[in-house]
Amino acid sequence: MNKFKFKLDALLKLRELKEHQCKVELGFLNREIANRKAKIEKLGLSLDESYSSQNEMARVGAKGHEIQFYPMYNQGVRADVDKTLNEIYGLEKRHSEKLEELAKKRGQVKLLGNLKDKEHKKYIKEKNKELERKISENFIIGFSNKEEEI
Repeated sequence: MNKFKFKLDALLKLRELKEHQCKVELGFLNREIANRKAKIEKLGLSLDESYSSQNEMARVGAKGHEIQFYPMYNQGVRADVDKTLNEIYGLEKRHSEKLEELAKKRGQVKLLGNLKDKEHKKYIKEKNKELERKISENFIIGFSNKEEEI
């Protein structure tokens, strides 16, 4: 009997490849979201440092044009934080879409995998039946040869 060959094996491998690519894209999105969150933390620390520096300058007694820098800087940092939060929102939306896509692709791979398993079990059954038939034939032939000798 021939070796087992799943007819949809190429399709299964293609679906597994697409699932893997989807996982890679999810990893990329996770990394980008983490990078953006780290950037927000750094901007928050920068904003805190700016406020404390502004208070220190005001306490020491700085000139007006020196203190004038801080509100503009703080406004720029807040705008950058808002922009980064919008980017995170967009990335998280893409992440949830990719999760849904991954679930569908996993389902397709699972379906083809189950079909392959069923066909393999069927192949094994047929192979075992063929083997039993050959053993039975050999036994009968061998038994009839022994009877002829007697």
